[in-house]
Amino acid sequence: MSSSKPLSIAVLGAGRVGAVIAAELASDKNPFQVSVADVSERALSNPILSLVADKILLKGDDSSILESCIERHDLVLNCVPGFIGYKTLEQIIRLKRPCIDISFFPERHEPLDELAKQFGVEAWFDMGLAPGMSSIVARKLADYGTEKGTQCQDLDIFVGGLPVERTFPLQYKAVFSPSDVIDEYLRPSRIKRGGETVVVAPLTEPEYLEFEGVGTIEAFITDGLRSLVEFLDVPNMREMTLRYPGHKEVMWTLRELGFFDRNEVMTRDGISASPLAVTEAILGKSWNLGEKEIDRTLFLTRARYSNGETKEVRMLDEKDLHTGYSSMARTTGFVAVAVAEFFCRQMKILGPGVYAPERL
Repeated sequence: MSSSKPLSIAVLGAGRVGAVIAAELASDKNPFQVSVADVSERALSNPILSLVADKILLKGDDSSILESCIERHDLVLNCVPGFIGYKTLEQIIRLKRPCIDISFFPERHEPLDELAKQFGVEAWFDMGLAPGMSSIVARKLADYGTEKGTQCQDLDIFVGGLPVERTFPLQYKAVFSPSDVIDEYLRPSRIKRGGETVVVAPLTEPEYLEFEGVGTIEAFITDGLRSLVEFLDVPNMREMTLRYPGHKEVMWTLRELGFFDRNEVMTRDGISASPLAVTEAILGKSWNLGEKEIDRTLFLTRARYSNGETKEVRMLDEKDLHTGYSSMARTTGFVAVAVAEFFCRQMKILGPGVYAPERL
């Protein structure tokens, strides 16, 4: 890293997680010049961003502002919602800028890998909590088996962000983009079973876990294994989302009744809208985590080996009342910040290409 001029970093997206990432990168411990960009003036006015001097208001009908923001920075962190994540990462690569991505886009990353090699760009995707930290921990647990002369046979990842105070009927507050939360309940989920990759419906195969200090938590299948499905030679793998008991049934009912459908319908008043857009707007209000509300993050990765041994990595985190950072923003954002800091030491980790977190 050059000592004459600080590296410049652009954070695209000033939501709950993006704001914390920008604030941490702009803190006194880092020498970076940080900019944060968003389409929302309200998001950019977040007090958490007080140390970020350069705030850029993006306009949906003017892509030149975004392009200029990307081009004039040494590194870009892509923190936009998942439905525009892939397109945004592609744009960053075409503008020849390295990137750390937490957008959790649904598309396959392989086409972007070829593009990144073509343009000589290094990018890391899924660099959050899960996927992200969970992927790194999963690889470490699998490698432990190899080092001990045994094989990891079963690998289960359990993760979820929850409000400390439970309120009915949803018993949930969104700690990141509501659209991304709903998308977790819609995406077909890839898991490993008997050495084969199979696709199952999300919100299925429920089971219950006990967390000390929290109580009984329900787990259900979601599509969080991502690239681990191909990368790890583990016969049985699952990723499960954690919620308070009862939440899954409400979400399953809404999904089955069509409230998450993307196709537009016509109301009797002649208004055309997709049920999903309306549901997002309604749920976005009811499960918005208030500034004074406390959230917690539950994390458990469990490995079982062919010699009968079991190993676990478990975490319980809560909101930082001093900084105001929500727990999910901390546990997701700090992973991206750590990788960004690591990358900036040499402006390289593995070289041109698009990489999953387990490659670390």
